[in-house]
Amino acid sequence: DYAGLIDEHHASYKNSSPYIAAHVALGKLYKHGTSDFNYYARFFWTHLGADHAIVTSDLGRAPYNFDSVNSYRTRLGFRWTKHLDEDVSSVYAGLGWDYEFDGEARAMYKTFSTPAPTFQGSSGFLELGWQSAVSKDNPWGADVRVTGWTGRQRGVTYSATISRRI
Repeated sequence: DYAGLIDEHHASYKNSSPYIAAHVALGKLYKHGTSDFNYYARFFWTHLGADHAIVTSDLGRAPYNFDSVNSYRTRLGFRWTKHLDEDVSSVYAGLGWDYEFDGEARAMYKTFSTPAPTFQGSSGFLELGWQSAVSKDNPWGADVRVTGWTGRQRGVTYSATISRRI
């Protein structure tokens, strides 16, 4: 869904496209005392299907066609985890490099094609987090993470996950 300004005109559209994704990873986990050292390599593939949307603005309605998008991405990384409280909770820090090989997004209006932004390029990241594991004494778990990005992707992402064993 989109709502915003296009050339100083309020515009919006809603669409939905099917997608499929796959992820393959290899890694090695080393344990040393109360710490884990995890080295990994990952490959991500995502396909977002094509779609058709009607863009509505104060100028009227306009049909747009969005091409499908394929994304091919690799990630190399390292994560250090320090276990606290007899492996119930832990803190972690990670460092990694992402590379996007492809991922152009194209849209057309009648016979005109919009400029195609590309996602190709390198990004580095640093992650910090805290995790609480589900155990026989505690059915609740949590993972709180913040990740800083530089390069092609820039900014900060954060997440919090709460889980419960039934």
